[in-house]
Order: sequence, then C-alpha cells, then structure tokens
Amino acid sequence: MKHLLITFLSVIFIHHPGFAQKLSCDYGEIQMRIISKTGLELKSGAEEDSITLITVPYWAKVDVCLDIEKADTVNSTFGDWRKVNYNGLNGYMFDGFLTETYTSYETPKDIRIMVEGYLCAPLNFDPTLFWYGIYRTKTADSLIRVNIEFNKLNFERMEEMEGGIILIRTNLSDKMKSMLLIGSNKPLSEKIVSYNNNPIDPHTLYPGQRKTVYTWNSIQRYGNALNLNAIGTFKDSQHGVVLENYQLRLTNIQDNHKTQDISDNFSFKGESGMVRLIWFGDIDDDNKVDLLFSASSTSENQLTLLLSSKAMNDNFVGKADDWTNYNCY
Repeated sequence: MKHLLITFLSVIFIHHPGFAQKLSCDYGEIQMRIISKTGLELKSGAEEDSITLITVPYWAKVDVCLDIEKADTVNSTFGDWRKVNYNGLNGYMFDGFLTETYTSYETPKDIRIMVEGYLCAPLNFDPTLFWYGIYRTKTADSLIRVNIEFNKLNFERMEEMEGGIILIRTNLSDKMKSMLLIGSNKPLSEKIVSYNNNPIDPHTLYPGQRKTVYTWNSIQRYGNALNLNAIGTFKDSQHGVVLENYQLRLTNIQDNHKTQDISDNFSFKGESGMVRLIWFGDIDDDNKVDLLFSASSTSENQLTLLLSSKAMNDNFVGKADDWTNYNCY
C-alpha cells in the first residue's frame, strides 16, 4: 500500500504542469506533518549533528522530497533523512517524526475517531480538538479525557514490510487501553457512557435478527430504547455467503413504530455485505443512544460512529465520523 501511494504521488507531482520544484527533487514532493510534541529540527544536512536551522512546531506541514538521502535511527525511531521545505526555508528532516497527510483527513471536522495501537492508516487527528477515550471496567464504560501521542516504529522484522508504521498511544496507555478515541470540537462530559459492558450478542445482525439498544438513566433503568433490525437477502458467491440489499433500521416501538433506515451511513459494509454493532451508549450526554459499528475485509477495517446529536430531520442518529485502518502488508 505504501509503495502504491508513493508511485501514485510521484506520477501526479512529476506530470502536473503547475507544480513548483522548490527543492530540485527528482520525483516531486509530498506534504507531511510533524508528530513530535516538542517540534522537529530542520537541519543543514542529513545528519543528527548537522546545524539546526529552525525548530518546526508540532503538527506543522512541511514539503518533502520523495528522494531518500539515507536511512537512520534517531532516539530509537527508524526512518530516513529527506530534503524538506518549510515556509520557503530548505533543509533536511528525519522522517521518523513525520507522517503523511491525506486530503480526506485534512478537511476540518467537529468529531473524529481513531483507535490506539499499531496502525497502518492515515491519522484522523486534529490537535485543536478535545480528545477522549472510552474505557471499559468491570461495571461500566467511561469517557475520559486523554492526550494523544504518536510514534513511528520500525517493522523491518516483518516480511514484505519496509519503513515503519504509527503507534498511537495516550497518557493512560501504560495503565489501560481505550476501546475508542474520540476528538470533539467541544468539551464532552467525563462520565459513564454505558453500563452495557457484556459482549454484544450477536455482533453481526443477519436479516431477520433484532437487537435492542438503549441508554441508562440515573437510576440504572433502560432509557430511550430502540430496536435495531436487519433486513436483506442471502446470496452464494465464490468466497462464501454474501448479502444483497442489506439494511439496518432503528425503530421506536413506543412512538408509533417510528423508524430510521441508517444503511446509507455506511460507505463500506465489509466483504460479506454486513456491518457489526460493536458498542452503544451515550457519548454526547443527551440521554439518547449512540452507536459504533465496524465493517471488515481481509485488508481493512472501517469504524463508523453514529451520534444522536448529529441526527437531522427528526431521525434518531446521524453520522459523526468514519475511519479506516489497513492491514500492514
């Protein structure tokens, strides 16, 4: 995937007539962001002990040559030295503390989701947002404010893998791992967001199956319960059974069976044509149910978060964000 991306970018940058070659790059430039919280030094040469020209701040963008000057390891981080340009100033940077930018993830959002751990995916991150993790205990799931940290890791030890991947951690990672990371442009309440801490059964809803989703009120009784119903038809394929016309519908049986079809919120439904409900609760503190789904294939997994606060036209929920993680091969 990484090689395909670099080849694709090379073709675009080489052949685009309006692209400026500020650094005399042989193959063009890409944009990357600084992921070191203390910033990253722009050097006069491709060496750690070269003269520092300027320290570029955290999350700033720099223009980067595709040409690699040399491989190196700095502060136990594997990477390459590259020519870069920051606000018109040319120099060299160690890309072990840089991450690629992706247009689809550069668009401003008021809600973003990610998971922590080892990832081969674009960073769906914005440092101006308030970040939280959903943490599971024996009795409940809680929303806790966190600080996000990034590290690039060397995966030379894995066959068919070159370069590195991103490790996403928080200030709480040494003690516990979150189920989901959520960035919001507004502060969220740090609170219990679900008492439903038992495994959801079934995770996948086949046509004809139903799951009740709900919130809990202050006296721990069901609140605002909705039925999640699946419909569709089975079809045999070369790789097994898949579904056609798969739909998920939320219904409030206490309100004249008011129903919302949420199927259009999923841009990807996995290899079998279905999504999995992996969590529900109340993230946005309005005592209305929020839903988290996943859809997987052999090469990727996509998470989709639906929030009640994003609902429009008298619906129950609306799409807040989705994010895709790819397998590292």
